[in-house]
Amino acid sequence: MVSKVKMANRECKGSKGSRASELRAASVGNRSGSAANKALSGKAGGSYVYQVEGCVGTTCGGWTTSATLGVRPALPAVSVPSGTINGTYTVSWTAPATASAYMVQESLNGGAWTTIAASTAANAISRPGTTSGSYTYQVAAYNNYGTRGWAGSNAVTVDTTYGVVPTAPASLTVPASSSTGSATLSWSASSLTTSYALQQSNNGGTSWTGVYNGSGTSTAVSGLANGSYIFQVQACNTYGCSPWIAGGATLVVTHPPATAPSLSVPASSASGSYTVSWGGVSGATTYTLQEQVNGGIWATIQTSSATSKAISVKGNGTYGYKVQACNVGGCGPWSIAGTTTVLLPPSAAPSLSVPATSSTGSYTVSWGGVSGATSYTLQEQVNGGGWTTLQASGSTSRSISGKTSGTYSYRVQACNASGCGPWSGVSSILAVVPSPIAIDGQSYQEDYFIPAKQTGSVAMVFAIYNGNTWELHSAVPGATHTKASGTVPPSAATVRFTWTYVGIPSGYQDAGGTVTNPASSPVTVSSNPSTQYLTMTASGGTPRGRTYQLKVDFFNAAGTNISSSTCTLTAMTESGA
Repeated sequence: MVSKVKMANRECKGSKGSRASELRAASVGNRSGSAANKALSGKAGGSYVYQVEGCVGTTCGGWTTSATLGVRPALPAVSVPSGTINGTYTVSWTAPATASAYMVQESLNGGAWTTIAASTAANAISRPGTTSGSYTYQVAAYNNYGTRGWAGSNAVTVDTTYGVVPTAPASLTVPASSSTGSATLSWSASSLTTSYALQQSNNGGTSWTGVYNGSGTSTAVSGLANGSYIFQVQACNTYGCSPWIAGGATLVVTHPPATAPSLSVPASSASGSYTVSWGGVSGATTYTLQEQVNGGIWATIQTSSATSKAISVKGNGTYGYKVQACNVGGCGPWSIAGTTTVLLPPSAAPSLSVPATSSTGSYTVSWGGVSGATSYTLQEQVNGGGWTTLQASGSTSRSISGKTSGTYSYRVQACNASGCGPWSGVSSILAVVPSPIAIDGQSYQEDYFIPAKQTGSVAMVFAIYNGNTWELHSAVPGATHTKASGTVPPSAATVRFTWTYVGIPSGYQDAGGTVTNPASSPVTVSSNPSTQYLTMTASGGTPRGRTYQLKVDFFNAAGTNISSSTCTLTAMTESGA
């Protein structure tokens, strides 16, 4: 007889006894003999139903009552990372069919198993960890028919190092600016820290460069070019690093200008007003200009962005200038100093001294010295005419001579290399120089021969006619002999005659005689005065004579002598026996 087994497979999900499906199979095995059994394996977890019937040949009896068999889930496969440092990690496992829940156990460093999840439907669990060590995990799956797991068959191990990462430093101190490209940065200490990392980013860039990594809480940076630098710092230990300190801090590096401006200064000024200028320097925002007066101390006279300075109202002296370029980082080197010499023309006129009058035509014009003058220009004007330069020298006087009658005016100004100052006031002198007439220095004589047994005389006469002409003549009986004549000086108002006895001509006896002089004191020219020397009447054979000196002086209306002439007059007589 042959036995047939019919199996119905019921997969359990949910409560015990429920059937989600049923599978009938044809004969799953034949066994001849009086006993029958069937070994089954590889069944997935779930519920299986079995029934048996007996058969002879092809004829079978009925099926026995069915029997149900429940199968536990398969063993999950556990997975963990190979290791971790201070990080959360995940323990995960496979999900066998019909498993409804899982139990997870953990062993630290080979110690006892500890259940960390008694019943979880998930197939993964997160482990944050707090203690370093070697962790082993095993997972059991179960359903309504039981639990499958343990026995180490699915245990896996992960090595972990757990610790506390330090917090970021609370503050980062960075100088706001640097003029050298060097600065010291510091930050607050953070607990549990073994090292700090410092980074910098240049001019707003997104690229960070490490500048320090060590255990200190400060560091010096150097060699930074002009620009802005952002720094950030984080704290680190064996377990990791903190976030970078939020926001960072900014250092602005501004080096002082590296070169001096090129200065331009005029060598001299005749007005006290001039301009000092200089070339611009890269990186400069302002320029400092200093001035030195006559070698004294330097004083700042301008600090601005301008590249020039108008100088004015400077007195005589030497003015030095130097300039340097500056910015917020400081100032660069001073330029080479330039010097301007200010020499103003004299500002004052000399005080002029001129005599009021001169009767000789010789006199001296003088004046006082003026500060800053190196020379003086003296000009002369004759009788209201044009001005003529007489002298330009360092002298403060001028000797005048040879002047004829007239009005002479003078003015003077002080000068130096920069020019001349104002003219002095005009001072005038009235030169009234006696201008001799033609008789001056001449000798005149008249020798009259008297016939025998007769008498006679000789007269030497000076006379003015019509108020405008003069004449010198001799008079003898019956005749006159003109010796000299001319025009009366134009400004003559009066005239004076002066007779001075000189002596007796050699070889003659004193002739005696008389002098007639109605103008021994000045009389008007218009009165036509006449003066003479007349020898006394003589006869006989004895020569007689006298010599006089006649001086004729003309005066103007002011009584000033304008012409003085002297001549020598000799009157002689001779007679026959």
